[in-house]
Amino acid sequence: MFQSTVELYRTIEKANAVARCNARDGAASIAGPSSLGCRRTTAAALTAELWELWGDGRVLVEGAQRSLIVAELMDGQNALVASPGTVDLLSRFFARYGSALTRACPDAVPLTDRERAVLELGRRYEARLAEAGLVESDEAAFLLAGAVAAGAVPCLAVSAVDPVDAGPGLAALLRCFGCGEEARAAGSAPSVLPSLPAGVCPRFLVPAGPTAAAALVHDEIGTALEAGEHAVLVVAPDPRPLYDALAPALAADGVACALRCPVAFDRTWFGRALAAVERVASQARPVAAATDFVYNPLAAVGARDARRLNGALRADRLIDGTAMATRLSDLSPTFASFATLAAGSDAGFQERARALDAIGAHLRGATGLSVVARSCESAAVAALATALDAAAALGCAPASALGLARQATVPVSALSPSVPGAPSVEFAALARLGSLVPDSYDAVILADLTDAAFPAASRATALDELAEKLGLPERGAALDEQRRRFAAAMGAARARFACVVPQRQASGEEAYPAFVLKEYAARLAEAGRARALADGDEAAARAWSETDRDLFDLPVPLAADAICRGEDDLVAGLGETYAPVTGGLALANPVRGCLDRLALVDFLRTVREEGRRLVVLSPSALELYLGCPYAWFVQRRLRPSAPDEAFGPLEKGSFVHGVFARFYDRLADEGIVRVVPEQWAHCEAVLAEVVDAELGRQRTLEAGEGRLLPLSRAERLEVERLRDQIAESLRRQSRFAPSYAVHGHERPIAVEDAVDYAGVRVNGRVDRIDVDRDAGRFTVVDYKGAVGAPYAAAMDEDAVVPPVPGRVQALVYAQALRPALEGLHCAGALYLGYRARTDKDLVAGAADGAVFEDDPFVKGASLVPMNFEAYLDTVESQIAAALEGLYRGEIAPAPRGAWVCEHCPVPNCERRLS
Repeated sequence: MFQSTVELYRTIEKANAVARCNARDGAASIAGPSSLGCRRTTAAALTAELWELWGDGRVLVEGAQRSLIVAELMDGQNALVASPGTVDLLSRFFARYGSALTRACPDAVPLTDRERAVLELGRRYEARLAEAGLVESDEAAFLLAGAVAAGAVPCLAVSAVDPVDAGPGLAALLRCFGCGEEARAAGSAPSVLPSLPAGVCPRFLVPAGPTAAAALVHDEIGTALEAGEHAVLVVAPDPRPLYDALAPALAADGVACALRCPVAFDRTWFGRALAAVERVASQARPVAAATDFVYNPLAAVGARDARRLNGALRADRLIDGTAMATRLSDLSPTFASFATLAAGSDAGFQERARALDAIGAHLRGATGLSVVARSCESAAVAALATALDAAAALGCAPASALGLARQATVPVSALSPSVPGAPSVEFAALARLGSLVPDSYDAVILADLTDAAFPAASRATALDELAEKLGLPERGAALDEQRRRFAAAMGAARARFACVVPQRQASGEEAYPAFVLKEYAARLAEAGRARALADGDEAAARAWSETDRDLFDLPVPLAADAICRGEDDLVAGLGETYAPVTGGLALANPVRGCLDRLALVDFLRTVREEGRRLVVLSPSALELYLGCPYAWFVQRRLRPSAPDEAFGPLEKGSFVHGVFARFYDRLADEGIVRVVPEQWAHCEAVLAEVVDAELGRQRTLEAGEGRLLPLSRAERLEVERLRDQIAESLRRQSRFAPSYAVHGHERPIAVEDAVDYAGVRVNGRVDRIDVDRDAGRFTVVDYKGAVGAPYAAAMDEDAVVPPVPGRVQALVYAQALRPALEGLHCAGALYLGYRARTDKDLVAGAADGAVFEDDPFVKGASLVPMNFEAYLDTVESQIAAALEGLYRGEIAPAPRGAWVCEHCPVPNCERRLS
């Protein structure tokens, strides 16, 4: 009687490949002669077929259903950490040992509390499966084995071509079919690798790093194609970057390029868009989340609109998730669908299914997506649809489906157009090695032979010890699995087998070769020595016994033939054709600080008056130009700035200026001309009201007006610290210059006021003017966070010409106000540090020595030992000489001190001092 036989393979792809090879070659089986009725499948598929025919009506549980159930059960216990990693680990454990856990005898062996918790969870898992009408594949195999033994299920002739990593139930079923030990031993890896098939050329490619690796793979493919090797397989841990880099050039030459690899769900555009919308809805970093979404291709937002929205959102710290969602909904046709998917418990399965269909329809009609991207995104949409269907069938919450999808990987496949008979190159992930059959490709290129791609480390998990205690079947050794994969790659090659062994990783760290490289090289050396001895060439035999330490201890003949490539030629390493550049355009080397073709003054604001053309500068810009012309050019003309509304020194400084101005206005309304220690209690109460009012006013300002907006707890603590600093500063100010009173503050100097200084027109705003009416003097006060040496006049008594201080802003204002304050003489141009911690750190600048010599707040470095107004005139004349360079267009780097470089945005300046 005719009896069907079954051959078991590792993957269904390999089983189908064997069938194609046999149909092409006319053989019955690569495993040996068999009847024409031979079926080729996998152990899991065989169990599913038999269970469908002879099962008890329950349905085999799918991976998505298993993960959802385990995640659901994890929420109801406290013994184990409920994390995605734990759910994945337990799901794989239950899938492998499901048939044995309910029959385990935990009292027979010593178990820890957590191990008992795992077994209890396993029993609850089995109960939940029964409730849902589901059964684990391994449990189904165990029941089928009993049915076969009882004669209720026909016995099959089963042989294992590949080893079967079986759980206890599947192992029992295979034993019933006479395929017990055979299933574990079939195709098992030997202690050493097999020899390279006869006629296959070994190749070693040694790039210095990943940039050179792509170029070497490109060249090796070209060499193989030129040699008539038309079927090439390139295998890498992540083949997509290689495909993206090489496929365009290969396709242009008529080579068909295919890609097969898995991609993590959260690395797809669909997964990223969904995660971004979830963050917008939860108001966790909403600006960054909204930016991530608008730049996502699936948002269907034009590049110009995306940039505009990005700038608008980042410039406004007050915008919240609700407002962002409204703007995104108005701009993106897909945002509403993504928002429905990410709606938590607010949307049911039907609403989410309709939203997913809408995104799928948009994806099908989208333009500008590559074949790979379209395949990847379609697979991601399908993965979420599968998770939603599984959750709906089990009665789980829709949110659990989102969590399941985030942990998934999606299959990506793509094939470029080709003509019949054209050469082909397939780019695949390492998992492809498990499906290879012998002599299936002309050339095989392993694009990464480092220990990261073929790890030797044990893959044991925290549950393997529990399985050992319960006497459950162990998994195969990791070393054997890696040898088996490498041997499959060797056997698949008909003419060429190339290994890429990079010397460094993408991070720049040293890369280490996989253990199989040493074993593979040893096998090649053994074969080489045997050939040399057979030919009577003892010198060649000795050469095969020597190794090259600089090339991973490869035998000398192999090292001599290895192709090495550095990363020094970046163009050849990244170019479209990976070839040296044959032509180019020579450009003049730019010189920092040199404007070859531009007249600087033509690009500055100027005014014409009496035949003169005066540049308009604020005192702070003038100060910066004196500090370093190049720093001024970059900061004030190029104006590099981040688009985000910040919470930093500039915003805090603007806030403090506003507090001081409104504080002194309140005192003026009450007839108080200065803060004195005796009135401090009242002034402190006024200050508290002013600070509160100013904080409230910040939210009424428009974005871009320097608002101080504390949004987090840490920022609110910073504001409270700033409040204390302001109060402490005013206490000290109450004891500073007791004969002076506040005359004015925030006084503007407009261009129309025609105030000139050192050959330029001045416009700006004076922070504060203090006046001693009895003595007929005034002092300019400029607020700063902290003051130090660059602010001081630093003039020795015997100096003939006073030096120009690093900070001259207050000096410019003092000189500019002299004509406007008739009858008053200037006695100081001072800076007040409102964050000062001590009295000596409160004030710095330039002060008339005859007036402020006895003031405890004014240090000696700030005293000017000469007529102060003559000092102002002399400093202005020196500044005028320096500003002549501005009219000549001089912007070369020339920092006068490290303080100029501290905030300069040019980190690679050759003159940088800090």
